[in-house]
Amino acid sequence: MTDKKSYDRTYAIVNLDRMEENLRLCKKSLREGIAFCAVIKMDAYGHGMVEVAKAVEEECALFGVATIEEAITLRKAGIEKNILVLGVVPESQYTSLFDYRVMPSLFTTRQLDKIEKIAEKRKQNWRYILLWIPEWEESGSK
Repeated sequence: MTDKKSYDRTYAIVNLDRMEENLRLCKKSLREGIAFCAVIKMDAYGHGMVEVAKAVEEECALFGVATIEEAITLRKAGIEKNILVLGVVPESQYTSLFDYRVMPSLFTTRQLDKIEKIAEKRKQNWRYILLWIPEWEESGSK
């Protein structure tokens, strides 16, 4: 059995300059026209979401986050790039998508219809990623 106490002093040192350089190197391997999304959910896995976003913002097309709250945190910190929420956005927060210019991942046609109605009412264009999984539609998750 591993002694948990031996992990108490484990830590990571993140060099944001190296992170930016590594991202540049990764992008060189992408084909022309391929956009790079930096997934920085859960506080960039403990490395500081805002700090990481600011360090790599020039090198990526958009950011991926887990929740609408994370997206709002980035907007309030001055991040202007597109932000995609990878998780489900609660219906009570749909208007925040427009208030903070955030793209949702849509998993059902019901979500699409509800958000489309808000867009029409506000006379606002919006962008989203539609994740279509046939089994979900068949199981009644509309």
